[in-house]
Amino acid sequence: MSYNSYKPWTDQDIYVLEKLYDFGYSTKRIARCMERTPRAVEHAIKHMLIQQCIQMGTKEVAQRYNIPEESFHTDLVPSKYYIHPEVSDENAKNTCGPFSIVMSFFAIYLCVVTYGYMYPLLESNA
Repeated sequence: MSYNSYKPWTDQDIYVLEKLYDFGYSTKRIARCMERTPRAVEHAIKHMLIQQCIQMGTKEVAQRYNIPEESFHTDLVPSKYYIHPEVSDENAKNTCGPFSIVMSFFAIYLCVVTYGYMYPLLESNA
């Protein structure tokens, strides 16, 4: 383990990381140069790219680093956080049908009516 693995990233470290990433160095090579773990470098690169996306936009950052925009999103964001998930045939089968929607409204209506009937009885006993 490198001796800088838990050390916070300074502005100078991020500048060096950005330049090394611009040159196309691998994550392992950047980790050796910066005396960090490869996982820490991967995390810092993702954080750096997300910050640049916020400032410049996804298309500009993808063009700057020659990354296809589709893989750019899947590499930066875990699948459970996708903003626009693709609906597959398997997911389409799990959607609510009209019967489920009608039954849920009926259940809510039944709860409201029951509460409206029971509330005056509870108040009179108190």
